Amino acid sequence: MSELSYFQRYSQRENHITNNVLLMLRMLYRQHPSKLQTVIEGVLTQSDVEDLELEVGPVFKQQQVASDSIPDAIIHQQPFVVMVEVKPGDKWNRPQIKRHIKSAKSLGERNTVLLLLSKAHDPMFDTKLIELSKKSNVRLVHSTFETLINLIDSEAVVALHETNLRDVVDDFKDLLWEEDLLDDPYEMFAFGCSQTLEWNLENRIYYDHLSRPSKANVLTGFYSKKEIHAIGSVTCTVVGSPAKGWTVESKHKSKSDKDVIKDVKNRVKSTAGDFSEEPLRWYIYDELFKTSFKKSTPYGYYGHEAAAATTAATSATSTPTVAA
Repeated sequence: MSELSYFQRYSQRENHITNNVLLMLRMLYRQHPSKLQTVIEGVLTQSDVEDLELEVGPVFKQQQVASDSIPDAIIHQQPFVVMVEVKPGDKWNRPQIKRHIKSAKSLGERNTVLLLLSKAHDPMFDTKLIELSKKSNVRLVHSTFETLINLIDSEAVVALHETNLRDVVDDFKDLLWEEDLLDDPYEMFAFGCSQTLEWNLENRIYYDHLSRPSKANVLTGFYSKKEIHAIGSVTCTVVGSPAKGWTVESKHKSKSDKDVIKDVKNRVKSTAGDFSEEPLRWYIYDELFKTSFKKSTPYGYYGHEAAAATTAATSATSTPTVAA
């Protein structure tokens, strides 16, 4: 029997991630408004909106000078809006963000933030998009799940003696790990390719269903017959199929989108597989390294598996190889 979880994990991925982020923030607020304020301020200071000061919860002041009098006390709550858009991957929909900016502007609040939360550390936003947000008096802010959990997990937000709240934070962190929203430099994800290994290595490519979380940001291995035969870091990803067309999901550092798509088409043609209908995620590698990570325990992996790179193998030798 599995342990009870504070956060649900059984609905459409993007929706339940958003729901759980809001649940975590609401729990912090209910414990004390200052906890939520510390997290929000921490997220905002990652960008260029340091001058934006948001006060979470009411402020109590005594003998405060007003415009025409000095009342004995004032209880004041500052209005602000933080509109949040969550993406499990690293691809943003520019028209969607423009619509969000327009919606945020229509709310008419002086302190309005559009927070884009994703795994990508460098989303490379269009400068025109940033200019549009400034003209609309909306602060466009990007942050990562890594930054969010580091802020929440700090002693400034959750003290050591707050054991009940610590249990909640730990479960939230586990959820982010399960959804592959946090980076782990010691993790290697093993792609199962027992039927296509030679083609994968020759073409430096792997394809997977879109329903599975992207593995573009972790070290990946090519696994077959209880052994990882090669490892490499994904250079870029493309989504699509010969019938449905192609879209670059994460960009190549030096190649244009047009060249990347042309390259993928050529690689797909080199196999007898039928990829005409279902759109897939295609992982592209510039370089793969032959290796030998042998599984020491009985039986093989069941589908995709993640393994700690420091403990996953009984022996390992690496030789760089670059396919022509």
